[in-house]
Amino acid sequence: MRPEMVPGIIAGQRDWRKMRHEGLPRRRPQTRLRRVEVANIPAPGHYDPGPDASAAGPRCREAQYRPGRTGAIERYRAVFLSPHLDDAVFSCGGTMALLAREGPVRVVNVFTKCPETVRSGPAATPGDREDEEAKAAAYLGFSTESLGETDAMLRRPAYRSPSRLFLEPVDEDKAWLPELSARLNAHFDALDYDVLYAPLGVGWHVDHILCHAASRGLARGKVLFYEDAPYCLLPRFTQARLHQLGDPTATRVGPAGWLAMSRSLAGTALARDLRPFVLRWAGVGALSVYLARLLRTHQHRTAGTPLMTLHPRLSDVSPVFEQKLTACGLYATQIRQFFSDGASASRYYRAHAQEVGAGSLVERFWEWSDAAPADAGRRAPSVAARPA
Repeated sequence: MRPEMVPGIIAGQRDWRKMRHEGLPRRRPQTRLRRVEVANIPAPGHYDPGPDASAAGPRCREAQYRPGRTGAIERYRAVFLSPHLDDAVFSCGGTMALLAREGPVRVVNVFTKCPETVRSGPAATPGDREDEEAKAAAYLGFSTESLGETDAMLRRPAYRSPSRLFLEPVDEDKAWLPELSARLNAHFDALDYDVLYAPLGVGWHVDHILCHAASRGLARGKVLFYEDAPYCLLPRFTQARLHQLGDPTATRVGPAGWLAMSRSLAGTALARDLRPFVLRWAGVGALSVYLARLLRTHQHRTAGTPLMTLHPRLSDVSPVFEQKLTACGLYATQIRQFFSDGASASRYYRAHAQEVGAGSLVERFWEWSDAAPADAGRRAPSVAARPA
C-alpha cells in the first residue's frame, strides 16, 4: 500500500460519505434554556430568565433574551462557523449547550452542497445528514442554516484524490478564497452576536483551512477559534497546527511527537476496522508515513501570512459533558467513521478534555490578540491551560 493511498482510509470513508449526504438542513424551532455562566466570553445583552428558569433541560419554558441592539435583527449569544454539518457540535458541543441557556445560538454550515447526481445510488441517503443536524439542534437548543457551498471533493477535481484533502489548498481555491471571505463577511455583518466561534484548522482538512482563513478577516475581538474534532483528540495535532500558524508557544513536532500521533491514529476505527490483519498492519505503517508527509508539508510558515499570537480560553463543560457526547452520537453517519462505537468516542473525548483541563472536563478555544491578557489560559481559577 502506497502512502499516498492512505488518505482514502480517512477521507474516502468519512468525507466521501459526508459529501454524498450533505444538503440543506431543516430548520427547527430554537429552544432557549436557563442561564449558566460561561466565564471570559463577552457578555450578552440583558437576559431575563423568567419565572420557570429553574426548570432544567431542553423542555423548560422559553426564556426571554432581550436584544442588545434595537430593531428587527435578533441578537445571538454566539454564532458558530462550521465547515460541515457535524463540525461545530463535534468540536464544541458542550459550550454550545451552555451558551444556549443564556440566549440564542446559531450554527452557520458552509460546505453542504451536494448535487442530486452524486446522491444517487443504493448507499445514498439524502436526508440522513439533515435529519442528524436537526436532531442535534433540537437537543442542544441552537438554530442552524446552510450557505450551500460545494464540498471539496466535488468542488475541485484535484480533491477527488483523497491524499490532497489534507494538504495545502489547490491554486483554484486560493484564488477563490477572497470571494468566500467576502461572502462570509457579508453574512456575519448581517447578524448581531456577542462572539463568533470559527475553526482553528486542526487536522488540515482543506475546507476547515479555508473557513479559518476566511474568518481571520472578521473582527478580531469577537472571534474565538475552536479546536477541530475529531482531529484535536489525537496527541500533537493541535500543537502542529499552532506551530504552523506561528504561535510562539507551540514547538515543532519532532520524531517522538510523530510516533505518538501514529500510535493514536492506529487505535481509531480508521485503522482497527481494516480487515484482514495483513491489510491493517500495512495500513497502519502507511498511515505513519503519510503523517510524516503531512508534518513536512504543514510545519512551515506560509509566505505572506501574518503570525498569530494565540491565547487559550477554557470552557468548563463538566455539567453538560454527557449531553455533548449524546449530541455527537446523533451524527451516526459521521461518528462511526472515526470511532468504533459510542464507548470509544467517550474515551477519546474524555481523555482529551481532562488532559487539556488538568483533570477538569473542558473545551479549549484560542483568542487571537497582540498581547497576552493576565488570565490567559484560564476560564476559572481552578483550570489552567496546557500545551496540546
